[in-house]
Amino acid sequence: MAASLAETLETWNDAIKRFESGDVRGALALFKQCQDQSATMHFNIGVAQMRLQNYAEAISCFNSAVKKDQHLAAGYYQRGVAYHYSSKDADAVKDFEECHRRMRSTRVIDYRQLGMTCKLFECDVLLNLALVMARSGQSSKARDTLDAACDAQLEKRHERQIREVTSAVRQGGGTQAIIVLAEDALFRPAKNKMANIKKKNFLGDAKVLSSVIDQDQFSGFMGKKELDDSPSPGSPAPSRSPRPGAKSSGLKSPLFGRAAEKYRTIYNFEPNTSLEVALSVGDMVKVKKKDGDGWFTVTNLSTGQSGLVPGSYLELVTSPSSSPVSGRKLSGGPLPRKSSSGDSGPSRSAGPPSKQLPKPPSKKSSSGPPPPAKPGPPTLAKPGSKPPAAIKPKPGMGPGVAAKPVFTFPKAAHGGDVIVKLHMDHTRVLKVSSGMSLADLLSEVCQKFQRDAGTLSLWSKVDGELSPVQDAAQMTSCWRQASSNDRRLTLWVYGV
Repeated sequence: MAASLAETLETWNDAIKRFESGDVRGALALFKQCQDQSATMHFNIGVAQMRLQNYAEAISCFNSAVKKDQHLAAGYYQRGVAYHYSSKDADAVKDFEECHRRMRSTRVIDYRQLGMTCKLFECDVLLNLALVMARSGQSSKARDTLDAACDAQLEKRHERQIREVTSAVRQGGGTQAIIVLAEDALFRPAKNKMANIKKKNFLGDAKVLSSVIDQDQFSGFMGKKELDDSPSPGSPAPSRSPRPGAKSSGLKSPLFGRAAEKYRTIYNFEPNTSLEVALSVGDMVKVKKKDGDGWFTVTNLSTGQSGLVPGSYLELVTSPSSSPVSGRKLSGGPLPRKSSSGDSGPSRSAGPPSKQLPKPPSKKSSSGPPPPAKPGPPTLAKPGSKPPAAIKPKPGMGPGVAAKPVFTFPKAAHGGDVIVKLHMDHTRVLKVSSGMSLADLLSEVCQKFQRDAGTLSLWSKVDGELSPVQDAAQMTSCWRQASSNDRRLTLWVYGV
């Protein structure tokens, strides 16, 4: 199978590194693996063969190089050197003459722009030509060539080399060594190609922040990132420094698409679980999240603690100095009004001293509306607690309340499998067979939540209210509901 351009460049570069480290045989093997056998690649193979003193193989490689690129003067030069080492001075004379012809009266050719860090000087070509001419018996031509080399000298070393070659020519060639290119005279891959050979992820990895769909019946799923970032109940809220240059009024919550709202506490609240936070009348809180069951996740700005509180115990304010009653409805229920009996609750430290808040009456009165009911959070129940008898929609739960991130069911398998979404202190998904008995399903649920057998109960929603699943008939009704809902079923889990 043909290698890609990237693989060829990597192999080429590895061969150069091996050659420079002294592993000439390893470099030769990698050069031969390169699929693109261009003139430069044949030239590199010939240089490696010369380094190993395989002059016959080197001459063959230089033949291929100049055949593919007839203007490669360095190819003729290196082949002439190989012929000289093979004691074929007549062939060496032809190659040095051809090399001088391909240079076209240019004093020097700089091969750096082609990837080879060396220069080919006309003076070096003529000095080598004079030497091999003298050794092949062409003394007259050798002296004429030396005169031309004197005119082509460019570097200081050329003056010394001309004296040495002149002395050797007078002796018929003598033992003077010819001038060779640098040992690392190899063509290298272009640096810009090597810099872009690796894949780059310009866009970055996909990252889901939130997904909001209004009136989604399967909302309530909280992603792992949100769970990790949310503070534990009862712990101080982490302080976050604002982004430089950002206005506080312009920062929006990724979940609700608006800035975090501030509320004032209008009733004292004592927590019953570790997930809740205590509130006193007049405390200012910042709402982080509104649950659909009437509970808010807040941070008490007075104590710095975070947790759950009933939404009906709060009123929205625009600032700490705003009017005590805003008249806006909250998702937890309508704001309480003063009763006609004249009873008043404790005063609020943040409101005007002349106004008193009413206490929620202990029982219903015909003269005023019912007190705000304390909703029970069904998704936060723990083993050992009793579920509420019925969950009814709370007043004020309208389009103004932001929806939760959407939970998406995994696709159900073929056959009789049903995907069951289970709500407890967190949400989990279970795949079971349709028609499974209630006892078997409870066993699977206990194992999923790592609870002891017989410690959990299942509840389903019937006509908008939660009811326990206690017998086979109710379980059959649940399976019937799943079959009409694309083999999906939602259940709530509570402790027995």
